[in-house]
Amino acid sequence: MNIHILIIFFLVLTRTIVDPENSSVLIEGVLFRCRYLGSTQLLVEGNPTKASRMMQAQEAVGRIKAPQGESQPSVEVDLFISTEKIMVLNTDLQDILMDHSLRSISYIG
Repeated sequence: MNIHILIIFFLVLTRTIVDPENSSVLIEGVLFRCRYLGSTQLLVEGNPTKASRMMQAQEAVGRIKAPQGESQPSVEVDLFISTEKIMVLNTDLQDILMDHSLRSISYIG
C-alpha cells in the first residue's frame, strides 16, 4: 500500500484535463495547489482493524516527516480530484506523478 502525505494550501481551481489512459476523454475535477512531502509503502496482511490502520498511518508519517529541527523537503504539485480518480501532477500540468482510481484508495480517519 502506498501512503501519500500532502499538505494542501488554499488555492482551489476547477479544471478539465485529458485522461492519461484515453487521450480522447476529458475529466472534470478540482485542482489543489499542494506541497508533496513524500510517499512510502507499507505491507498489509489480511483485513486490518481500524486501530492497526491508524498505527500504519502513524508509521508512514514517521518515515516521511523530517526530524524536529530539520527542514521538511517538499515539492510543489497540483492535486487533481474528480469523481473517477485522484492525480498528482507537476505544477505546470505537463507530467503525471501519480494516478489512482478512486476504487483503489482507502481512507483512514
